[in-house]
Amino acid sequence: VKMMDDIGVRLALGCVVMICGALTGRALARANIRRCTLLAETMDAMQLLRIHMLDSLMPLGAALEKSTGYIFRETGRRLAGNSAAEAWQELKAGQQIRGGRLDCLAASDIYALDRFFDKLGASSREEQRQVFETAIKELGALESAARGEGERKNRLYTALGALAGAAAVVGLI
Repeated sequence: VKMMDDIGVRLALGCVVMICGALTGRALARANIRRCTLLAETMDAMQLLRIHMLDSLMPLGAALEKSTGYIFRETGRRLAGNSAAEAWQELKAGQQIRGGRLDCLAASDIYALDRFFDKLGASSREEQRQVFETAIKELGALESAARGEGERKNRLYTALGALAGAAAVVGLI
């Protein structure tokens, strides 16, 4: 009876270790989920910013500050005396570090946003419309690719975490 209890405890602890490994793997894939969420939020906010600037004819600073998206709202707060590109660079420098709100963005995402902010508010209304259309299409493609990559990484990291947990259990037995 004592041996059966010992085996049951070992099996239970083994299952717990495997589950913890799987959850750790899933946590590692979380950055991609954050990236997809931030890109989708940015595209939605970009649509509203376009309406505020091009249809309602709001000044750039007011339109940015009124934005629902983190990137635009925070860039608007840094706009005083700066261009949109300079305000974006300031925000990016502070938030792209590990633990910052923008740390999940890939280099291609940052590059697309850099190009958008470089041209934001610096040309005619029709040219601005084209800037918005181009940026929204580009961010949409990046978000779609990130979503597919995120799903693959989520499955992969979860499986690898469970396997690492299983290896730890076998090593301890």
